[in-house]
Amino acid sequence: MTLLKRAWSATSRDTVYFLLMGGSLIILGAAWYRVGETEDLGTLANSRAYELGVLVMGTAVIVGLTGGLMLSLIVRRWWPRALPVDPDNPPQKMLFLDSDGPDSVLCHCHGTPVKDGAEIWHWPLPALVICSKGRRKVRTP
Repeated sequence: MTLLKRAWSATSRDTVYFLLMGGSLIILGAAWYRVGETEDLGTLANSRAYELGVLVMGTAVIVGLTGGLMLSLIVRRWWPRALPVDPDNPPQKMLFLDSDGPDSVLCHCHGTPVKDGAEIWHWPLPALVICSKGRRKVRTP
C-alpha cells in the first residue's frame, strides 16, 4: 500500500509530467521518421486528402480551444474562491442588524439584500458581507 501511495504522490510532480511529455515526443518523432522513410511526404502534402486533413485538424483545434476557454470562464465564475484573510483582523460570524435604513447591504456571494437578523460573515479586509448559508462563490474559514 505504501508503494501505491508513493506512486500516486509522484505523479503530481512536474518532473513526471515533463518525462511523460518527453517520452511522447520521442515516440511521435520515431513514428514520423518511419512514415518519412516509407512514404514520399512531398507527394502526400500536395494531395487533396492532406488539405482536407489539415482543414479538419485546424477546425478541431479552434473548436477545442474555444470550448476550453468557454469552459474555463464558466468554471472560474462559479468555482469558490478563497478570500484573503488578515491574521490580525480575521472575519467574524455575527448577526446582521441594519440601522442605516433603506439602503440595503448586498451579500457578496449572491448579490441579494441581507435581511435584519440574518447570520453573516463580516469580512473586514476587503469590507464584505457574506451570508452564512447557501454561499456558492466564496469559502469562509
